[in-house]
Amino acid sequence: MLEPDSDRFQKGQPSILTIAGDPGGAAAIAPVIHELLAMGKANLRVLGYRQAPEIFSRRGIECETLPDSTTYRDCLQILYEHRIEVLLSATSVNATDLEQKFFASAREAGVPTLAVLDFWANYRRRFEDDQGKLNLPDRIAVMDDRALGAMEALGFPLEKLVVTGQPAFDPLIAMTREQKARRRNSCRDKMGLSSEEKLIVFMSQPLADFFSKFPPEGGHPGYTEQTAGLDLVRVLTKLQSDSAVPSFRLCINPHPRENADAWNSLPDAPFSVMKAEGFASHDLGLAADLVVGIHSMILLECAILGIPVVSYVPSGENPLQGAPKVRCCRSEAELAQAVGSLMQSSNLEQERNGFGRRATPIVIQQIFQLLDSISAS
Repeated sequence: MLEPDSDRFQKGQPSILTIAGDPGGAAAIAPVIHELLAMGKANLRVLGYRQAPEIFSRRGIECETLPDSTTYRDCLQILYEHRIEVLLSATSVNATDLEQKFFASAREAGVPTLAVLDFWANYRRRFEDDQGKLNLPDRIAVMDDRALGAMEALGFPLEKLVVTGQPAFDPLIAMTREQKARRRNSCRDKMGLSSEEKLIVFMSQPLADFFSKFPPEGGHPGYTEQTAGLDLVRVLTKLQSDSAVPSFRLCINPHPRENADAWNSLPDAPFSVMKAEGFASHDLGLAADLVVGIHSMILLECAILGIPVVSYVPSGENPLQGAPKVRCCRSEAELAQAVGSLMQSSNLEQERNGFGRRATPIVIQQIFQLLDSISAS
């Protein structure tokens, strides 16, 4: 179990516990953790499991790692032993879902809970127990009105939902044109790209593994990250043979939860294809002239950074449909049209996009409202 409080915890300040498992969830609450630490008005204990500790470490956040075997009783013991007053949680869909155990244990311990949503998909799966019933925290911070409406339609009580924005976007919104240019040039130099060469990055995601563990209600959609990548190679091959696009290099970027070795045998193509190794996804996105993927969060993040983005979902629902600055395609023909159009565009220069207000202060406001509710009770 966790070690006793260290000297860095200040007496008299409220104690907040944070928990995350999936990479997207950890990225969503990381800016909130940073700002809470900078404010110095609360003692913060950061817990992670699965990929979250690595995500926190990259962002300079000290994290205690929990094993997947952590039980409901373990969670309850942590809350009691460390006198936690508010639980700040990410959400996950990973078959371990320790966040849900913390929701239930916090409810028993009388600890108010705020969960921060990070993506426009799997709303119920993030909160369902083994019987399919919703296991809900006190409040859920959602990205926008689109998510709010979708969750209300799925049976989530509207009084538990609050639109805050997505905190993971805050550092991207704040990035200046000069900062983006520096990171773009640095990454392209490391990749050996000249200023004239075009780079297309395929942002992969672990769909084959996900579909095997969590079969969609309508059955397997008939595509995986591998088939989507091969479709892209086929489209690019045709576009190049028709001289429909300038010369380019294709870089495949495996997802953190994906077995990167699956891309060791890169598809045959009449152009250069490489697998990204040792590059941050945002840097690869900034280095790219075009980003193509399925429907992972990194696509929306690249769009916020001003990078042309194409989302390719051959069948089923696309959670990015309707997202700003993302071109969504459902067939190879649509993919070819989108890629050909964007690669020929004279406006591939990256611009800072206006994506609204910062989410982090709004999430923190919700946390302190929960703390105030304890004082008032």
